[in-house]
Amino acid sequence: MSLCGLLHLLWENASYNKWVPKMDGKRSLTLLGFHLREQARGIEIGRTRLSDVLLTPAATNSRDSKRNSSAVEFAELNKCRMVVVAELAKYSEKYLPGINRLPVKGFAGMPFLDIDVSRWNSAIERFPHEFNGWKKGYKIFIIALTDVPSDKSAQVRQLALMMTSARYIPLDSQYEGMMEQKLYELQRSFFKQLRYDSSEMEFHPDFCLLDVQSQNHMPFPIEVWGMKTDAYTTHRREKERWYNSEYGEKGWWSWDATLNDKIVIDSSFPLKKISGYTDLMKE
Repeated sequence: MSLCGLLHLLWENASYNKWVPKMDGKRSLTLLGFHLREQARGIEIGRTRLSDVLLTPAATNSRDSKRNSSAVEFAELNKCRMVVVAELAKYSEKYLPGINRLPVKGFAGMPFLDIDVSRWNSAIERFPHEFNGWKKGYKIFIIALTDVPSDKSAQVRQLALMMTSARYIPLDSQYEGMMEQKLYELQRSFFKQLRYDSSEMEFHPDFCLLDVQSQNHMPFPIEVWGMKTDAYTTHRREKERWYNSEYGEKGWWSWDATLNDKIVIDSSFPLKKISGYTDLMKE
């Protein structure tokens, strides 16, 4: 499993790819860190539990900060590499030439995350949507694999990025960010299906509504079309046929951002018929 796949696993197990209106105001960076660490308790790498070597966002002088410090001590004593999940600090142009340390928020209890310029620039090249989203003010999370830490620093060896909304819902593009914001404003219940390590050409809905009573009793897909290249157009036609086959012509909804940069909610958009909250809380 890649670092991105591991991050998706933690995120989905912690249910941070799902949203219902009653969650509003109940999520925070440090609470996210706590939930990710709890999910990591059930993941083993060799003979080591991931939670023993996982660093997550923490506030100063908090229990989470102490857990981070304990994880650093464990990794140093047992000669283990560490896995770090953290949110990048606010974008600044000073990061463009390259950096020596990852600029992250909620770093209490963490060592300095040293990274060489080539690895940083490589990450920017491999994750252009996330980098552009960072410049636009979106939340960007990193997952990093480090060398065995010392008391004060750890060298980053591998790095991956993931963009999220203000509600920590993962996003593959800024157009998806606009759709997620619209669903939030409409007080809809929905989830984002994560890709893990699947190919970009495999079929996954961008979002699925949880508050629509569909005929096949499946979540209602929402698709965002965002490009006009020949390859993308071919992929779009194939995916449209797949949607029609799997869900029926009226069993899914899409927004073509290449034709209209504003999301228009018309009669074809499914009405909210069930809360979605009760079923979600059963999981």
